[in-house]
Amino acid sequence: LRVAKAVADPNLGGGAGVKALAGMAPAGRTARDRSKVERSSWVQADEGPQLLKDITIGTDKEFRLRFQDEEGAEFGRVLGGGIVPGSMILVGGDPGVGKSTLLLQVASLLAQDQNGDLENNCVLYVSGEESIQQLALRASRLGVSPEQTGLYLYSATSLEEILAVTSQLKPAALIVDSIQTVYLAEARGVA
Repeated sequence: LRVAKAVADPNLGGGAGVKALAGMAPAGRTARDRSKVERSSWVQADEGPQLLKDITIGTDKEFRLRFQDEEGAEFGRVLGGGIVPGSMILVGGDPGVGKSTLLLQVASLLAQDQNGDLENNCVLYVSGEESIQQLALRASRLGVSPEQTGLYLYSATSLEEILAVTSQLKPAALIVDSIQTVYLAEARGVA
């Protein structure tokens, strides 16, 4: 087991966990390959500590991914008005309560206003437990239009593969269902 030192890295815009992941390139990968992962961060690098009063964030409406549809209004309200870009939201619950169904509905709602042009205008739903055919069948039962071009479905459990696809698509939102099925090839051990 190789452990990367967990320190914050301003070039990644994230915390210690982001640095630890970026420092763990799979066997045979070079530092140049690692830099590709580092450049794929949604959160932009900052210029160091700043006073709260000096930070401009624009209006609240500009800063969140909002749900335009009435169906998403309640979910958006629970999240404080929408999804903050760069944030992580963990949805938990007992098996069978509908987490995957809820997340597919959320992905669909977010993608409704997207056009799928690979410039941060799509939503990527990654499943580690179901095939894309199973996801498409569930989407059909939920009434999600197959013509909705902003919603991408992907079935994978390798973190490296998920990051590569995410880096290519640059989605406005990434949904991973379920995070417990995702693994990093270089990390060895038992959870």
